[in-house]
Amino acid sequence: MRYLKAFPLILFCFNTFAQEAENNDNISENVSPAENISVTGFYGGADLGLDLLKLKSRNQISTAKRSKTKSGLLMDAFAGYNVQLGKLIFGIEGFLDFRTATPKTNIDNKTYSLKRKYGFGLAPKIGYNIYSTLNGYVNFGTLTSKYKARGNNEKSNPTKTSLFVGLGLEQTFGTMFVRGEMSRVFKKNVSKISNVSMSADSYTFKIGGGYRF
Repeated sequence: MRYLKAFPLILFCFNTFAQEAENNDNISENVSPAENISVTGFYGGADLGLDLLKLKSRNQISTAKRSKTKSGLLMDAFAGYNVQLGKLIFGIEGFLDFRTATPKTNIDNKTYSLKRKYGFGLAPKIGYNIYSTLNGYVNFGTLTSKYKARGNNEKSNPTKTSLFVGLGLEQTFGTMFVRGEMSRVFKKNVSKISNVSMSADSYTFKIGGGYRF
C-alpha cells in the first residue's frame, strides 16, 4: 500500500520534469545563431596612433652613414567603400594623415633632421569575415607625403610617394565599428642636402573607429 501512496508523487515529479524539458527545447529553438552583419557600403572615421619614423643619412663624399628612429603621434581621417561577397570583403579606402615624429642624425659634426608633415593615400583592401561581426583585412597602396628636411643651414620641403602595406582587425557594432591596424611604409629617398642624402621608412600602429552609411 505504501508504494501506491507514493505513485502520485512520482507521477507529479515526472510530469514536472517533462514540462521543464519541453520549455528548454522551445527556448533553444528560439535562440538564433550569431548574425553576420554585412559591411557593404560607404564608411568613414578617424584613427589615432604611433608613428616610428627611421631616418637614414649618408654623406656621398665621406661615405659616413647614420640612422635614427624617432616616435611621434599619428592622426588620420579616412573614408572608403566595401563590397562583401559571402565571407570575403573587397574595398578601397582613402585617407589624410598628420605625423609629428622628427628624427635627427649627426654626420661630420652637422645635424640633419626629417619630418613627414602630412600625407594622403589610397589603399585597396581585402578582408575576411572571421566570425559574426569580427573581420580581418590587409591593405596595400601608396602614400604621398610632404616632408620637411633640414641640415647645414639648408632646408628642403619635398613631396614623395611611397608604397605601404597594412594588417588590421575590425569589430562591428551595428552601424558603428572599431578597428586596430599596423602598417609598414617602405624606404624612400626623400632629400639631398650638402651631399648628404636622406631616406625614410616607418612603422605605424593605430586604433580608431567609424560609421557605416
